[in-house]
Amino acid sequence: RIRASVDTTAFNLSFEGAIVAQDKIQQNLSTMTVTQGSGFLQLNSGNATASGNAANIKTYRNFALFGSYPTYAEFWLREANQTATSAVSEWGFGYVSGTSAPTDGAFFRRASGGQLIAVVNFAGSESGLTSNITVTNLKARDGVSAYDPTVPNHYVVSMGADEAEFWINDTLVATINFTSATGFGPASNSQPMFARVYNSGVASAGRRIEIALVNATMGDMI
Repeated sequence: RIRASVDTTAFNLSFEGAIVAQDKIQQNLSTMTVTQGSGFLQLNSGNATASGNAANIKTYRNFALFGSYPTYAEFWLREANQTATSAVSEWGFGYVSGTSAPTDGAFFRRASGGQLIAVVNFAGSESGLTSNITVTNLKARDGVSAYDPTVPNHYVVSMGADEAEFWINDTLVATINFTSATGFGPASNSQPMFARVYNSGVASAGRRIEIALVNATMGDMI
């Protein structure tokens, strides 16, 4: 027999209006500000550049990362000053706080200087669990123009039993296979969705990420 199944949405949040839905997402701010307007939630809306400044949001809800079918974290977002040095931005599944290194998860990282990296973090260790993403020939959401991080793009982290996949605008850009040393990818199979910006030193410009929509989906569930 052929098994047929459909995906099930577990969480969905857009950012219309001016009031942040703090009943659904938690904000953790260190000098940086978060504002909402024109359909976007802006992290570091004040363009803070001082060392140690940070803005972090996460869902109160955790999402199970099942073995035999995938769990997806989806973000529709745009960036500003993404090439700023001494500034880092991250989004996906995981546990993070302030400017500290993540303690677990699977997520996109825009590193200091602008390199985009796929990351799986196992209990604080990322050894052998990162992949640089090449976006030279990547298309925008319209499938015609070139990828531009300053306009809204669709980012997906897909977690399965043996690997994490990273997608941008329906294009697979990285795959990280889990090793026998880690068993599963992250240490915890229950993760919140998060996004953050922080300054690891005095940033050359105010790094921002602006989020239009987040979605968590359980794949092949029903």
